[in-house]
Amino acid sequence: MGSNAHPLGFCVCQHVQPVWQRSRHWSASEVSYLEEWYGRMTDERLAEKLGRPLLGVRLKAKRLRLRKRNTGLTASNVASIFAVDPKAVVHWIAAGLLRARRGYTVGVNRTWMMTDEAVEAFIRDHGQYVDVDRMPPGWWRDVAEEHRWYSLVEVERLTGESPHRLRQAVQAGTYRGAMRGPHLYIPAGELDRIREATDAWRRTHLAILQREREERLKRRRDKRKGVGRFSRAA
Repeated sequence: MGSNAHPLGFCVCQHVQPVWQRSRHWSASEVSYLEEWYGRMTDERLAEKLGRPLLGVRLKAKRLRLRKRNTGLTASNVASIFAVDPKAVVHWIAAGLLRARRGYTVGVNRTWMMTDEAVEAFIRDHGQYVDVDRMPPGWWRDVAEEHRWYSLVEVERLTGESPHRLRQAVQAGTYRGAMRGPHLYIPAGELDRIREATDAWRRTHLAILQREREERLKRRRDKRKGVGRFSRAA
C-alpha cells in the first residue's frame, strides 16, 4: 500500500511489518530438567517434553555447556578404563561398590551411567578391585596409581612387616584393609604408618626372613606331596 512521500525523507508506508516472535525465556524448572535429562534421552524426545523446538534445545544445552559425553560413563566406558569385562562393572554396581544410575534405552535394556566422581570414589574406596598395571596409560591410571591398593606380600616388600601381623592389625582395626576374594589388600595411605610401626631389624633382614619362609613353605609342600626327602621308600 503506497502513500505520499514525507518531506524529510522518512518512510510513511502503511504496510504492516511482520513481528519477530521470540521464544519465551527458559524457566528454572526447564533448565533443571534439561540438565538432568540431556544425554539420557534423545534430543527429539527432550524437545517434545519441554514443548520447544529441537534447535532451541540444542542451543540452550550449548550455552549451558552441557555435553553428552559429560553426562556419564557407560559400563563399556568404565570397563575400558579398568581393562576388564563390562560384566565386572555391572557386578560392582550390583554389589553397591560403584554408584550408577539408569540411562538411555538401547533395545530392550537401559544402560548404566556413571559420573567421573563415582569412578574416582570407586578407585579410592574399593581399589582392591583395580589392577593398575593392566590399565591403559592415561589420566585414570594416574588416579589409580595415587590411590593404589597393595597385597600383603607387596606391603611386606615395601615396609618389612610380615603378612601375618598385617592381617591381625587389619582385623583389630589398626589399619584399613579390604578383602578381594581370599586375599587382603591395604591402601597406599597406610604404608607410612605401617613402616613406622615395623621393627627396624625386620626391614634390615627382610630378604633373609623371606628366604627362610619360602624354605619352610617348600618343606611343607614336599611333605604334603611326599616328594624330595619326604618321598617314601619303594
